[in-house]
Amino acid sequence: MRRAIFFALIFIAISQSIGAQAEQNYLFDGQLPSGTAAEHPLWTVVLQRHADQQAQLSACLDQLAACPRYLRGWQRIVKRAHGLNDHAKLVLINRFFNKRRYVDDVIDPVTQLGTWLTLSDFLEHGGDCEDFAIAKYFTLRELGFGPERLRILSAWDKKARDYHAILAVNIDGRAHFLENDNTVLHGRQLRPYAFLYAVNEDHWWYHSDGHRDQANL
Repeated sequence: MRRAIFFALIFIAISQSIGAQAEQNYLFDGQLPSGTAAEHPLWTVVLQRHADQQAQLSACLDQLAACPRYLRGWQRIVKRAHGLNDHAKLVLINRFFNKRRYVDDVIDPVTQLGTWLTLSDFLEHGGDCEDFAIAKYFTLRELGFGPERLRILSAWDKKARDYHAILAVNIDGRAHFLENDNTVLHGRQLRPYAFLYAVNEDHWWYHSDGHRDQANL
């Protein structure tokens, strides 16, 4: 509960500083981690549940007959992605998941946090923006992307005036963002985001300073 409240307080602090942040680009090596992934309560649950579901996912990848119906399309797209270059993998995976069902999250009235879903749960039930990003994250992990190249990134979309989550992927030192409209953006193509925080399997990063010390990609 303390960790949940901690991250809720982060959101409050971030929302108070959003107006002063300028549009920025994103660098994977821009700052040291703020802590370990285990300090993020929602992400910790996802990592454990995904680990529990990994055997079923692995069996599904080995043989289509081992897949429940909701995983069969995912199995085919992962098989298809092997052999593609990194950028082509991003495009293919992004388009596949963006066809899934969007379902609004239920917010806990105490912590002001929602529920994060695993790859398997998302494919079965649908989810909201962070669940799309999580599903893309774990699929790219299956395709050989190391956790150091991936971050689930929380941002404030200044144009839409709403919170958003997307997946950032490092290809040759440049961050690529898998958007929900099927685009894969980077550098000056980015939407007007104020970056808030990011997580991968190892760490989390607090980005409320808006990366003011970083150069454009």
